[in-house]
Amino acid sequence: MAKHAERPRWQGERRVTARAPVELEVDLYHAHGVERACRSENLTHEGLFVDGPALDVGEVVEVDMALPYLAGRWRVPGRVVYANSSGVGVRFGRLDVPVVWALGRILGEPAANAM
Repeated sequence: MAKHAERPRWQGERRVTARAPVELEVDLYHAHGVERACRSENLTHEGLFVDGPALDVGEVVEVDMALPYLAGRWRVPGRVVYANSSGVGVRFGRLDVPVVWALGRILGEPAANAM
């Protein structure tokens, strides 16, 4: 018997969805400065994947993004939970009500109507 259970196949891989992928341009603030105009993907209510920056797992960050349906930019606290050579996975911390509402609208759109 294996000492550790095998990881589910989807962990650490890009997920396949029937909805159009939601890509946003975000600024990622961290302890060492800011990464501007990063491309993000795999947006969910829990977090997103940010292409580019090399950060350590556990690092506290803030994601600054402009969301469709909302005016202005929103800064959301988070923590790096996954890192590889192509970017980092960020899990959101506390989300404001308007951000949750906008994410629900964005993520609930069928692929044909998505951005």
